[in-house]
Amino acid sequence: MNGAAKTPDPPTPVLDEDWERCFADQVVGPPETARAPGGAVPAGARRLLRRRPSLLAEVCCVFGRAEGLRQYPRLAREAAEVVEEPGCVLGVVRGRTEDSDLLLLGAWVGPDDGYVDAEALAWFPDGARREVLPLAGMALPYEDGEVAECRVLPVIMDLSPRYRERVLAEGARVAASVTLSVPAPAAVPVPGPER
Repeated sequence: MNGAAKTPDPPTPVLDEDWERCFADQVVGPPETARAPGGAVPAGARRLLRRRPSLLAEVCCVFGRAEGLRQYPRLAREAAEVVEEPGCVLGVVRGRTEDSDLLLLGAWVGPDDGYVDAEALAWFPDGARREVLPLAGMALPYEDGEVAECRVLPVIMDLSPRYRERVLAEGARVAASVTLSVPAPAAVPVPGPER
């Protein structure tokens, strides 16, 4: 963690009606038997994660509804502590590079406006179309092996082992190749939504 002041607890989490329906039939035992990375995600959850992504929904996909609601405040606090850019949240970015379909885990993104930090943008050519999701990377809306390349940005290594290992396993599930990355070469500010 970056040694900043302790982040306050997020408000009590509440799943909306669509997510409650998604988890209604899910049966999960004790926390140690929660969905293993790469295991079955509740029906419709991947589609819903893409359409209406949220950290709360993601953690419930990973740990099950009840345990996810218990885990959410801890993960939300950790995620907030590793993101140093004001107004941003931990996120994932997927897009085309010159020669690959690339997924970045650990970008700093706007929670709902498509903003992506300069370090993450530096991995993509100017004007490249990108999918930006405010997710930690523990549950992703992609099929097994759907992405050619996944780069795990250094901020992910600042998460506690429990969450970090799930992010790494999920990256390995969705991508043919996973690389722990250093900052992109020549990361320069790129025009985008103002912060």
